[in-house]
Amino acid sequence: MEEPTRATSMGIEVIAFGLKELIATMRLPQTQLPTFEGNSQREYWEFIRAFEQHIGRAAVPEECKLQTLMQACTGPVRNTLQMCNYLDPREGYKKAVAILEDRYGDRHQYVRDIVEGILEGLMIKDEDEGGLRKFANELGSCILSLEIFRRLRELDIVRSADTLSHRLPAKALMQYEDEISAHNK
Repeated sequence: MEEPTRATSMGIEVIAFGLKELIATMRLPQTQLPTFEGNSQREYWEFIRAFEQHIGRAAVPEECKLQTLMQACTGPVRNTLQMCNYLDPREGYKKAVAILEDRYGDRHQYVRDIVEGILEGLMIKDEDEGGLRKFANELGSCILSLEIFRRLRELDIVRSADTLSHRLPAKALMQYEDEISAHNK
């Protein structure tokens, strides 16, 4: 039996890579991506996380990534990226991602927005289980986002706990204050 030559080995690698790209490309339509309209930092970061997870890291050709990115962007955002279609696909994709990052990817502003949003939200009324559940979900999302950006310290514990507690329904606020008093004794 003949030993494979270097050329044969490289040919097999090229075929394997091509098959990997083909399989990844075939999976793309199964993924429902959010659209990006350019309305907020939060929208951008939610969009770009989903895009990177499903498309950006996939073993698909850059032209496929660029076209999927273009299709997921709407309105003025898509118009801004349109010029990237005229570049080499690798460069076009990199340029489109860089444009989005530059215009919408201000991490510091995003962190400020989510912290302020959670701290300055409306007070939850008594017996509003849905409002309390929504608040808990928003707080969990805020904490997770801050952990992802390694900025959990942005929630100053004393200020945040005091501010957040005043959003709670009266009954829950009284329980919180009782527990704080008991803890401080």
